[in-house]
Amino acid sequence: MKATTRTTRASRHEEARGLGMLFLIVVMVGGLLAGSCRSHKDLAHQANDSIANVADQPEPPKPPVVRLDTIQNAYYRYYSANFSCEVDGMRVNGQIRIVHDSAIWISVNKVIEVGRALITPTRVQGYVKLLNKQYDGSYSDVVKRWGLDLDYATLEALLTGNCPPHCVKHQEPERNGDQVTLHFTQKSAATGKQRQVTMQKSLKRKKIQQTDIVSGELHQQVTCDYGRPQTINGQELPTEITLNIRSRVYSGATQVKLEKIVLNQPQGMPFKLKNKH
Repeated sequence: MKATTRTTRASRHEEARGLGMLFLIVVMVGGLLAGSCRSHKDLAHQANDSIANVADQPEPPKPPVVRLDTIQNAYYRYYSANFSCEVDGMRVNGQIRIVHDSAIWISVNKVIEVGRALITPTRVQGYVKLLNKQYDGSYSDVVKRWGLDLDYATLEALLTGNCPPHCVKHQEPERNGDQVTLHFTQKSAATGKQRQVTMQKSLKRKKIQQTDIVSGELHQQVTCDYGRPQTINGQELPTEITLNIRSRVYSGATQVKLEKIVLNQPQGMPFKLKNKH
């Protein structure tokens, strides 16, 4: 029984391889009042003198409020990029293709193709040729099997350095120089539980530098650090993602390097699972 358990865990491990100071300056300017001291006698003698009234000076315009929570997402219909990374000591490369809000296609190679994955808003599918294994399940199935709770839209956002959707402010932003920390909650569609989402962003660039997602009940934490930004078609995208994953089944880290990023060029997503007998 123990040997079977170890084999199952090892198999799952293999399958799991291959993701404030808000400031406001208010200027108040009082009117400048002028007057002169005069005796009753002077006033009597100069009763007909006109008295000049000094009008209040107009209040200067207030500086605009700096929004700490503004994030500049990348917008695209199609996205593709080549990538390379090292997972558990094995160096691999491949390609990612995305159709926004519809599908993420990933091909992993090591000299030859190792496997492919197709992720949609409802399912996660993949096969590993070297192990002759395949997987087809819902996001609820992924939670049960690997303890990993991430929906499609959040996965797409993590891959492109965008803000995960449906985030609700948990507390006020905190500013430290150019860096702003944002605190959100995000409800999981698979479990109905709340995730804690913390993001670090550049105030000046309005781009995310780090996203950290924690699902406490599942003991899950996924952290993405974004580096080496590159401007593509007028939009800034990361070309390095340092990924750390911790779950009840798998924990690991890798640095994904992206190159040849192309936006809005349609590409195919060939994918087919074997028929189950």
